Amino acid sequence: MPDDWTPDQALPVFELLDTPLAAITDFYGDQLHELLRERHQPAVATPSTDYNLPL
Repeated sequence: MPDDWTPDQALPVFELLDTPLAAITDFYGDQLHELLRERHQPAVATPSTDYNLPL
């Protein structure tokens, strides 16, 4: 992706990508959300910190 594009140059690319993204989200949105949530969970449960322990 060129870093010297103007907003006017980037807009057609954004619009080109936005249309299929909207269609995919409309059709698969809930399933994709659940899949992404599952994939971003920690592999191992992290223990909670107990700040009430005596020193």
